[in-house]
Amino acid sequence: MNRRINALAFASALACTCVPAFAETLSRQDAVSRALAAHPLLAASAARREALLHKAALDALPPPLQIGLDVENAIGTGAVSGLGGAEATLRTVYTHERGGKARLRGERGAAMATVEGVRGDALRGEMALRAAKRYLAVLQAQETLRLRRAEWSTVQALQADVARRSERGVATPADVAQTEIALARAAIDLEHSEHELRSAQRALAALWSGSSDIVASEALEPLPPPPDADRDAEPLAVQMLAAQREVLDAERRLADSTQTADIEFGLGVRRLQALRDQALVFSATLPLGQAPRRTLEYARIAAEEQALEAQSQALAAEREQRLYALRQELGQAAREHAGLVERLLPSAARAVEHQQQAYARAAVPLAALLQAQQQLQQLHAARLAAALRYHRLLIDIERRVIGDLP
Repeated sequence: MNRRINALAFASALACTCVPAFAETLSRQDAVSRALAAHPLLAASAARREALLHKAALDALPPPLQIGLDVENAIGTGAVSGLGGAEATLRTVYTHERGGKARLRGERGAAMATVEGVRGDALRGEMALRAAKRYLAVLQAQETLRLRRAEWSTVQALQADVARRSERGVATPADVAQTEIALARAAIDLEHSEHELRSAQRALAALWSGSSDIVASEALEPLPPPPDADRDAEPLAVQMLAAQREVLDAERRLADSTQTADIEFGLGVRRLQALRDQALVFSATLPLGQAPRRTLEYARIAAEEQALEAQSQALAAEREQRLYALRQELGQAAREHAGLVERLLPSAARAVEHQQQAYARAAVPLAALLQAQQQLQQLHAARLAAALRYHRLLIDIERRVIGDLP
């Protein structure tokens, strides 16, 4: 039984500690850069913006020249049966746009492309933060794996010591069983940590569809300083609001241009079959009743402007409130980490040392030493969790500084 547990623990430790020779070392910035360069969602956003730019160029073109053929008084009854009395007219139609409508349509399309560009910037920021968080997950898994490996080594050393004491008749069979259980649990925790690391590596590499053989080169500790509370940054909501207002302004200018009506001119040649003659045909068309449509368009634009302003105010208030809460949580995480590192962990380490000495003198039972070691392991895990929470809060603060889109 003892040999089987030792073999399981050793195999788990060996699998977890071996790093492939071809594993790639990445910094956080490397991971972010790869995600921004290769993620398909970003390519899709860029393609949408390019499509809008092409549409803006298309909208800026004037109406095309039209050619038409009209045939009248043909294939009837009596005198107009067949084609003998048909009248055919070949005409061209040209729409003369006034008020610069083609140029204004192009400006509206360009403004819509700018809106898509801001959305693309927001998506790039979101992807960068996602890559940063997944990189942190790899860091945490690596640190947890090192911690579990140290725990397994500690329990293995303790088991060997208890086995020697048992041979001398100092340790009881219950002590031997307790160390076997502790070593088996340490091996399970070690294997679980390995799986967590592999999952975190694959999740990070999925952002650029690359290999998951990754080693994060940075460290969770020491903690970086908190960000400047007065840092100047233009939220994306402000940029989006400005871009959407430009779209509405372009639509308003386009509506203004309808005050100058377009004129449709037609010019053609009519063939009078019955008279065996031909003549020119001229026409001009002017639309009427544009004022009610223009009034409704102005009302729509004004309502959308009010909606944008209300959304902007709501997002600004939510952003400030959330930033305040995140900074409070960041300070609490920093204080928790400092308390663990400066006070609790040194005290727990001294407690383990005292219990080891006492157990060596047979002054305390093995359970007391195992409990002290477990408490030290839990505090180390809490230290890593506090460091990870601090880094994740830094990322969330960065996201809130940038802001959300309306």
